[in-house]
Amino acid sequence: MSEQTSGKKVVDRNIAIILGIICIILAVALVETKINATSDKDVQIASLESQLADLQNQIGSKESDIIAKENYISAQEELIANYSSLVDDLEAPLVHRIEFTWVDHQTPSSFVTVSGSVFNSGWKTAYNVVETVYIYDASNTLIKTHPINLGNIAEKSYQEFNVDISYSGDADRVMSQLSMG
Repeated sequence: MSEQTSGKKVVDRNIAIILGIICIILAVALVETKINATSDKDVQIASLESQLADLQNQIGSKESDIIAKENYISAQEELIANYSSLVDDLEAPLVHRIEFTWVDHQTPSSFVTVSGSVFNSGWKTAYNVVETVYIYDASNTLIKTHPINLGNIAEKSYQEFNVDISYSGDADRVMSQLSMG
């Protein structure tokens, strides 16, 4: 019994040692697998974080591009508005006094005959054109103001006028001012 018991103990001990070694190997393999799995996850996380950072940089760059393009569009719209205004100004009616003369008549009733012509050099009709006449005496006192309504003057055309304006006093100087309504 002692040899059998002792042989059985040796076998049991060898099995126990082998099982212990197997357990240690399995434990090391399990720990290594866990470390590798964790390491792989860390690599994946790092890769995804890098991709996210790249995408955020791309978004920032695209947002900067959008802002730059919006600023460019705004500048172009302002330029278009300025050019449109310039075109409107160039096409607008533009009236010029071509000739203006006056003659003072001292008869029983004093009057001044004013005559002249007004030219519209613009590309549009000038509406409600008025030549306002101012009559002054020798002391530079305004003695009469008289509007001459020339009406509408079409583009690239002129309107003549010849009007007698009565006044009281002594006319020394006659001035005029051209306006559109």
